[in-house]
Amino acid sequence: MIHSIQQFEEIGIKNLNKVIEKFMKEPTDMASFVYGIRDEVIALGLNIIQETLEDCDQMLCDSPKRRNS
Repeated sequence: MIHSIQQFEEIGIKNLNKVIEKFMKEPTDMASFVYGIRDEVIALGLNIIQETLEDCDQMLCDSPKRRNS
């Protein structure tokens, strides 16, 4: 999960700022603003899910009990 948060800090926040700046220049385009924010937040959530599932998979692969079976 740490990598996902670091990646969001490096890339996601920049993307959020771009969405906000675009909205401030054109405040009538509320839909693009809402969808832009939504997409970045969903991307963060998906990255956290992916990283967590990969960690679980690695734990299963490294499990001594599983290796013996």
